[in-house]
Amino acid sequence: MAMLPGIGIMPSVAGGGGDGGSCSSDECQGCAYISTSDGSYQIAAIPIIPRNPVIMEVRAVARRVDAPGRAAYVRRALFYRGPGGVATVMSTFDTSLTRESDTGWNTLLDVSGSAAVIQVRGGADSLVNWKVCWIFNDVTTGLLTTDNAYQTIKTIPIPDNTVCLLEAYVVGLRADASGQCGYLRRAIVYRDGGGAAAMQGVEDTYLTRESVANWDAVIDVFGNNAVVRVRGDTGQTVAWKMAHVLEELS
Repeated sequence: MAMLPGIGIMPSVAGGGGDGGSCSSDECQGCAYISTSDGSYQIAAIPIIPRNPVIMEVRAVARRVDAPGRAAYVRRALFYRGPGGVATVMSTFDTSLTRESDTGWNTLLDVSGSAAVIQVRGGADSLVNWKVCWIFNDVTTGLLTTDNAYQTIKTIPIPDNTVCLLEAYVVGLRADASGQCGYLRRAIVYRDGGGAAAMQGVEDTYLTRESVANWDAVIDVFGNNAVVRVRGDTGQTVAWKMAHVLEELS
């Protein structure tokens, strides 16, 4: 990862530069535009980390202006703030999607102070326009655990004769000592002919970041519902929050 000596916190840019235009994503909580003309990493945006901890997703698209060339990237990370509010990326960021016509291009995530740092790199002697957008997942549903048993943090009714794509974002922060975690889980859940909810295959564990190996988050089914369960550990007080997205077709 590129070093960031002496950078300062600056506001994120919500438009201007690059191709310009506005962000078309319903979920996007910020976007920035930048042009690169060499092969070095450039700072595209420095969004402040709004919650502790939080899962951040960055989507970057790029187009070369002076010749054919294009790229798209998705990067995800669990950010948390330690003593003094200093932000940290837990473990490293996930490179969820990389599609590029030039393998020298890239998008990276880093931290500075209480902010995330989004960096992009084009090619040497290439004029590349970039657009980066970011989402801080809005985890609101809460639960407190003090043992190592799975507990339901969210129950999601599944309508009959419906197939659903369920995506769950879960974060946990230990209240009585240092400790944090973040998970992204996806599953296909359905109901047919008045039957109970069932899963098509198994859940996908897209993101797992945890300071205690026994902690976990899972998607399961019970009765006519999909359920999201979390597990802490014995003798540890862990505060959990989650959010979910449900795409359904009847």
